[in-house]
Amino acid sequence: MLSVFSNWDLASLIVIGLCAFLAGVAKTGIPALGIAVAALLAAFVPAKISIGLLLPFLIVGDTFAVLHYRQHADLSLLKRLLPHVFIGIGIGALILHLVTNSFVRPFLGGLLICLITLDLMRRRFRWDELHSNQFLAVAIGLLAGICTVIGNSAGPLMAIYFVLLGMPKYRLMGTAAWFFFVVNIFKLPVFVAINIITWETIALFLFLFPLTVFGSVIGVKLLKHTNQILFDRMIIAFAILAATWLIIS
Repeated sequence: MLSVFSNWDLASLIVIGLCAFLAGVAKTGIPALGIAVAALLAAFVPAKISIGLLLPFLIVGDTFAVLHYRQHADLSLLKRLLPHVFIGIGIGALILHLVTNSFVRPFLGGLLICLITLDLMRRRFRWDELHSNQFLAVAIGLLAGICTVIGNSAGPLMAIYFVLLGMPKYRLMGTAAWFFFVVNIFKLPVFVAINIITWETIALFLFLFPLTVFGSVIGVKLLKHTNQILFDRMIIAFAILAATWLIIS
């Protein structure tokens, strides 16, 4: 175990530990915070290693979120989304070696800006039909599948999509919990097969995952004391920051 940690400098280990904690907070309290976690980790760890390193921590947070919010999920929406997400995951795994982050990041950033604009228009013109829009569900499902494989970056996309549908905070958290639990479990063997998850990343996970549990507890408490208006604004604010970072990085 110690020989594994000798491959990392102290600063990197501290950042990985912080990301493990924030992954828990993101899963149970502030959904769109996940992109900041992925960005921070990628700044200290090589891109493909960071993707595989982060996934087990995300699954711990997903598990905690499902245990707390499972009864609030919109299951009918999940049934429409998930088949397209699985197709997107397959496409994402296929293009992971062909397309660089320099293309994917600005594309996702632009997509977030479009969804934020659409949400503002929904609020202004009081649109109510978006929840039943099958084309939007198919497009979001495919894109979420691709983005979650390429950079664990589907969090803000799905968060702003759920806000776009006008979901109350607990329904959003319950739907997101089940969505990412299923998606990330599905990704796990894919990441192992393409050697993104290694014994080294597993060893780090086993040492640091209690920080994710602690972050998940903090996230539950944060959500409890966050009203709906602030919750929506926080998601939009983090989504704007995420889109900006994705476009300029």
